[in-house]
Amino acid sequence: MKDVRWVVGIVLLALGVLGTLRVIGSFDDSVQVWSAKSALVPGQRLTSSDLVPTRVRLDDRGGQYLSSATQPGGVVQRAVGAGELVPKNAVGDASGVTVRALSVNVERGQADVIRAGGDVEVWVSDKKEGAGSTGFDKPHQSVERALVSHVGSRSGGVVAVADGSPVEILVPCESLPAMIDAVNSGARITLVPLNSAARS
Repeated sequence: MKDVRWVVGIVLLALGVLGTLRVIGSFDDSVQVWSAKSALVPGQRLTSSDLVPTRVRLDDRGGQYLSSATQPGGVVQRAVGAGELVPKNAVGDASGVTVRALSVNVERGQADVIRAGGDVEVWVSDKKEGAGSTGFDKPHQSVERALVSHVGSRSGGVVAVADGSPVEILVPCESLPAMIDAVNSGARITLVPLNSAARS
């Protein structure tokens, strides 16, 4: 008789624990979405190796982000910082990308204050015309805002060949011809850091 009571007690205890867990689970309104393992830049093809599944509570905003239940794919349309949740509208097809990667060389000291993921103004000083001239014209702004995607040498994009430190920036397509001409002609290129928080 004592054994029967003991078994019944164990069963009731187990049922109580399961009931408690079910109640707790009913209050869990978190969802699992993708976050960026490292900074994502426009034009980058998105793969699962770029992402980390992250469980968060988003209330009614969960539908705005990529669910980790779906296989990632497509091309990044706008910058997403490392550790940030990946919005659905930040990924699309290649036709939606309006920037191209361009590698420019800047003075080594200037490269030390440039950070990947930050925004910069791009200023260009053309070489003075004339045989043997080593001077440069006054600078003019070539790109109002460009995202720095990489600092340091690596393959990809259009590579600058002048002396200096390479910095890869994402240039609007309409500004690309002028910037390529500046790189090829040996113009002096200056990157002026902007407040990244101002990016819309």
